[in-house]
Amino acid sequence: LLPRAIASGPDQSAVNGAALKFLDEPQAAVRELRRLMGEPAIQADLFSMAALSQWAAYFGDDALALEALLRTSRGGTNVEAWGFSLWRPVNRSVRRLPGFKALLREQGFVDYWRKSGTWNEFCQPAGAEDFECR
Repeated sequence: LLPRAIASGPDQSAVNGAALKFLDEPQAAVRELRRLMGEPAIQADLFSMAALSQWAAYFGDDALALEALLRTSRGGTNVEAWGFSLWRPVNRSVRRLPGFKALLREQGFVDYWRKSGTWNEFCQPAGAEDFECR
C-alpha cells in the first residue's frame, strides 16, 4: 500500500522510480536514495525530498529519512507544505530519533503545544521541559 501512495505524488519521478526499481532490494534502494539525496535537483524539490524521506523510512533507514525531513524543513518551506510527512505511519521509528525532537522544536511545534496545552496524538509532554513521540 505505501509504495502506491508515495508513487502517486506530483513531481518525484526520479525518487519514486529508484525506490520502485529496488523495491525487493532494500539495501540497493537505500544506496540509490542516498545517491539521489546529493543531486541538486532533488534537494531543490520539496516533493522529491518528502518522497525520499518516506522511502528511506520504508526501507528502514531512519537516519536518511530524518536527514531529508531536516533539509526540507530548513529550505524555507512553509510547514504546511511538508508537515504531513511527519505523522505518517512509516515514520513511526523516525519520530523516536533525538533529531526528530530537535526538528519539532526548531519548527515551533513544541512551543505551540506547550502554550496551547494541546498536543497531537503522536507526541506528548514528558515533564516540564521534555516530550516524547511515538
